[in-house]
Amino acid sequence: MKKQYYFLSGIPRSGNTLLSSILNQNKKIASTPNSLISEILYNFDSFRYSDVAYNNFPDHKSYESMMMQLIPSYYKNWDQKYIIDRGPWGTPDNLNLLKKYCPNKIKIIVLLRDINEVLASFIKWSQENPNNFIDREFTKVEDQCDFLMNPKGQIVKNILSSFNLFKPENINYSIFINYNDLVKNTEETVKKIYDFLDIELYKHDFNHIKNFNLNGIDYNDTSLGENLHKVKKTIKTPNYSIFDYLPKSTIEKYKEFTFWEKIPN
Repeated sequence: MKKQYYFLSGIPRSGNTLLSSILNQNKKIASTPNSLISEILYNFDSFRYSDVAYNNFPDHKSYESMMMQLIPSYYKNWDQKYIIDRGPWGTPDNLNLLKKYCPNKIKIIVLLRDINEVLASFIKWSQENPNNFIDREFTKVEDQCDFLMNPKGQIVKNILSSFNLFKPENINYSIFINYNDLVKNTEETVKKIYDFLDIELYKHDFNHIKNFNLNGIDYNDTSLGENLHKVKKTIKTPNYSIFDYLPKSTIEKYKEFTFWEKIPN
């Protein structure tokens, strides 16, 4: 069985775990949690530029052969035919690595959500699940949001990834899915993803969604905080306002980060 390797580059709290839990009902699909592959590729690719031994005997052919096998080798023992690897694949460095080392045509699912909704979702979760990675260091909501929007953090990294994928030269690599469409028009949205990936449509059960589990492994949220990746059995749209959790100053500060709303269709 020849595997196909696709990618998920979603902003946190935009439905990554929900979508993966749905897609993984199909036994031919493995939609992963946050993956190590992008970091592995980046680090191995960087090795050749800094290592003395490599530069002393630059065996490019052997090195390229190894790089081409990194993605297939990581997933060699997985039973699924379609691997959807999650990571910030749209950043310039990561996308360039995919262009060089992805074994098949590049296809990236990009999940988007208003950034203030993302922050409100994190704050709501942190208040409902004390002793988490957000409130261990910060108590004021403004500081917590600034922490979440750290330039090296997952939110900003995936915003930059999405921004790069919206560029005209890169836009054909991706399908862009808004969180609201995922939760309000789930069946139609999932069908669009199947069409984009060119996978035979599977009849999913949208009323009995299980928590994320892949190859017998569950999320271990001990270090981050309880229930960070918990999904509801049935899909429900959020029934709260960002103003319930975010001060106006924070909303104003980060509203410009939802850049795609300004991009014409």
